[in-house]
Amino acid sequence: MKIYGFDNDIVLSGANLSRDYFTNRRDRYLLIEDHEDIANYLHSLVQLVGQFSFKLEAGVDKNVTEAEQTNPGWKLIWDGGKGSTPPLSRQTGMQPYPESGWTEAASAAVEEFTRQWHSRSLVPRANLSSNEKDADTLLLPLLQMGPLKIRQETCAIPQIVDLALDTPSKEGRLPMLALTSGYFSLYQPYKKLLLRAKSAKSAIVKVICAAPEANGFFQSKGVSGWIPEAYTWYEYQFWSALRRSNRLLKQDGRDVEEGGVEIREWKKDGWTYHAKGVWYYPPSAEEAAPTMVHVGSSNYGSRSADLDLECTFLISTRSKKLSQKFKEEYAILEQDAKDLVDGELFQRPDRRVRRRVRIASRILKGML
Repeated sequence: MKIYGFDNDIVLSGANLSRDYFTNRRDRYLLIEDHEDIANYLHSLVQLVGQFSFKLEAGVDKNVTEAEQTNPGWKLIWDGGKGSTPPLSRQTGMQPYPESGWTEAASAAVEEFTRQWHSRSLVPRANLSSNEKDADTLLLPLLQMGPLKIRQETCAIPQIVDLALDTPSKEGRLPMLALTSGYFSLYQPYKKLLLRAKSAKSAIVKVICAAPEANGFFQSKGVSGWIPEAYTWYEYQFWSALRRSNRLLKQDGRDVEEGGVEIREWKKDGWTYHAKGVWYYPPSAEEAAPTMVHVGSSNYGSRSADLDLECTFLISTRSKKLSQKFKEEYAILEQDAKDLVDGELFQRPDRRVRRRVRIASRILKGML
């Protein structure tokens, strides 16, 4: 999860905010201004997760003065949530959580948290303010916490993909779905959806992933230096599956009017790529723009689905101004995604994937 809040202003992003994000790393940032409900929701979420988290404390050497303690060590302290402000669902004098065996309790707490916030949103229209009645944009928070069996995101993403694939063309124009991830290794259920199409004419699906040079682990020392090569292997496997299914856009005789999937690699000299997201463009007689986007910390892989704690937002809008902003955002990413992934790319010597990397990537696929 990446959550950044300042009073009632929130920044939705997948960025970790280390130094390179401010210099030469591409990511997404969406500012939501003066939205008390979203700010309170995310603040309460941080409090809730804090109940099941270690407290980080500086390890102070008592034999060294404070002035001499320039680089103290760190230690993890488990207090069961005593040291943090409890969220709404825990303001009842409950005992601290034990250091182990708390998975079921955490899962129940997150479920109750979601239920409470959902019930808050069920306000009769007559009780809404004039601004709320005139709202043209819906923000839906999604939690994905595989270890706790919380799977809101993996329920929502297939519905967006289905919407794109099943929407008929309009005046000869197909719907479009754009997806990007800096660490592209699609979760198997998502991959299966993109490999099938119920009709001869399907949506245009554009995928942007990082070229090896734009991977944050490129030329890293040790085993971590294998990671860009592993993602090349995952990319090749997905491309090969698309080819076998005749789903590649404008390749192997498939016309653009039939839709299909196109993969491009993002590369910019001296930069790395960490953007992730989904954009849905409905078919339109006018110039198409996204009316639904997904933004947050998920990379859409098995790790995000099953291991990590993710907080993302699905945003649906009728605002032409906001749709245009989302369109411009994707266009900026697309500017540096010039390399089309095809058979020739994988024939290049620099794309050779060593056998040991293929074996390791198969073993560690759920963690990448």
